[in-house]
Amino acid sequence: MNISSEAIDNPPNISVNNSRLFLVLFLGVLAAIGPFVMDLYLPALPSVVTYFDTSMPTVQLSLTSCMVGLAVGQLIIGPLSDKYGRKMPLLICITLFALSGIGIVMAENMQTLISFRFLQGISSAGGVVIARAAAADLYEGPEMARFFALLMSVNGVAPIIAPVIGSLLLEITDWRGVFAFQAGLGILLFIACLRFQESLSINKRHDGEIVSSYMNYFAIIKNGPFMLLTGVLSFMTAGLVAYIAASPFIFQDHYQLSTMAFSLIFSFNAAGFAIGAYIASKISQKAGVKFGIFSSVIVGIALYILVMTNGNFWLVELCLFIYGFNYGVLAPGVSSLAIAMERQYAGSASAVAGFFPFLMGAIVSPLVGIGDTFISTGFIMFISTLLALLTWFIVRKYI
Repeated sequence: MNISSEAIDNPPNISVNNSRLFLVLFLGVLAAIGPFVMDLYLPALPSVVTYFDTSMPTVQLSLTSCMVGLAVGQLIIGPLSDKYGRKMPLLICITLFALSGIGIVMAENMQTLISFRFLQGISSAGGVVIARAAAADLYEGPEMARFFALLMSVNGVAPIIAPVIGSLLLEITDWRGVFAFQAGLGILLFIACLRFQESLSINKRHDGEIVSSYMNYFAIIKNGPFMLLTGVLSFMTAGLVAYIAASPFIFQDHYQLSTMAFSLIFSFNAAGFAIGAYIASKISQKAGVKFGIFSSVIVGIALYILVMTNGNFWLVELCLFIYGFNYGVLAPGVSSLAIAMERQYAGSASAVAGFFPFLMGAIVSPLVGIGDTFISTGFIMFISTLLALLTWFIVRKYI
């Protein structure tokens, strides 16, 4: 993607070492690290089922544990970053991320693998929450919304390349090699983080006791419009995660695609997300949110009809592509509108805004394995879009 100097204004409190391009790429990768560690692993799910001689729902718990870690980790790290700045907590999280990858490589049973996936989720949460908080430190208003959209565009590259990389790794190694690759990625991120200049100045940090930093959550949760916007994103994320968790089994088992064909289809759908996020940077926040929700409801209805009638592969694929595109258009606007309401506690607000979508994803992930995965996924995506629409109708009068 070509990001021109005009795409992002250079705010006065950015160090000269934090170039605009570096910020977009580095923060974009950090924001994407959670989805990346899930999507890279997707092509290996069937082989993990075989290796440990277990069931699909059990292996999907490794996705659930990672998402629970991503959710809980953000609540832990958000206030810490408001108190101690963004860089030091981030360095600690990236170190834990690399170590958890090594732990998964050494796992000898599913219980150990699931446990280290939880730790990997917690450590990944540092990148997700701090990337958004740093953007709020450096930008405001329409510029912050545009920066969020560009972060999402970079973020969208992760699910495009992750399953392809995962499939290529499986050609030369087994599922353990996938996690060894993740550990190596953690080392590279640690090196990049050393260059990152602190975005939260000392005079803007929370100056009370660390316990009082966590008390800020009560004030944030009482902010009704903020929580409703978070609800919109959470319901849309539920539909997206349902698709992600079920995609290897839908494409490889139901439609009998090869591992590489699945990866290419998955990457194509993820490209829809990246395109949508880029378009979001060109339109208003509210316009992006409204388009994303209403279009997704139509897609949800069409997809549910298709799965109930064992519909044509290409029609199902078209619906999934459009859903990803809609999510890319919607997510930047919802995120920036929400966090702008709680700028003074950007780290904590970012944590709450991230916690509930990942929590919803953690709940949904094992549900797609109940009964017919194909039908379960279509139903969950359909209901999720309706709930997002209902929540938007409630919150729109406040923004």
